[in-house]
Amino acid sequence: MDMLCIIYGIGRGVEKSSPTINDKIIRPLEKLNIKVRTIYVLNELSFIDNKRSGDYGSIKPVPENIFLNEERVSYSKDELLDQEIFARVKKIKDVHNDNFKSYENLLCQLGMLREAHKKKDFMSFDRILMIRDDLLVNNSNLDLLALVNASCYGPITSMWHWHGGVGERFVICMPKIGIKLACRINEVINFISDKGYLNGEHLQKYVLDKEKEKIMAVNLKLIRVRLNFLVKENFYIPFWRPYELVRVFFAVFRYNSRKILYLFY
Repeated sequence: MDMLCIIYGIGRGVEKSSPTINDKIIRPLEKLNIKVRTIYVLNELSFIDNKRSGDYGSIKPVPENIFLNEERVSYSKDELLDQEIFARVKKIKDVHNDNFKSYENLLCQLGMLREAHKKKDFMSFDRILMIRDDLLVNNSNLDLLALVNASCYGPITSMWHWHGGVGERFVICMPKIGIKLACRINEVINFISDKGYLNGEHLQKYVLDKEKEKIMAVNLKLIRVRLNFLVKENFYIPFWRPYELVRVFFAVFRYNSRKILYLFY
């Protein structure tokens, strides 16, 4: 089996996050005789000023080959930011009240995924895996074989941090839906026309619903590494969003059902 692993981000905290991605995801996959091709799409920022996350300061240059067998492609923010889409986005409500900075950051993230699709022929792989570069993998007993096998029935993500939509930090899926998710920036204008705002998790759900895909979920705890290697994350069960809670429950149930079903075929 051939798998394309897309790692993307700004290189924040990768000295702390990359060993967990290498040792808990990429190497174990290779031990399952899966050929993992890793493309690292880097948004080369030298400074970060993010009021929402509290990150403020310089970002060190990312060492070469920090991710196992990576093929790195680097871009500037200006190369990643689709100015036409951003101009449309700036006409909607700035729900974060940060002068559209959060929207700009999201569009750059989506731009990185679109560039990955431009660089690689997704349909030449059996599976597509997408993960942000600043995530510390906090699981020590993740059943990657079951994850890979079950993903033939539909995309799989973490059960955490859906924020009213569907988690977008990690996904493993078949190449056809992988193309739609990697290129979901193409749906931003339709999304904001329908919703009047922009949100990454809600956009993820919007694309999955449009493609009639039933998301599955696993208890995969991914912790964002902030500037200066600060690690802080909350894993709350969202009782205050009952509809999301029900959707997560069925996503987990769907995954476990598919995992069992695969054992009989």
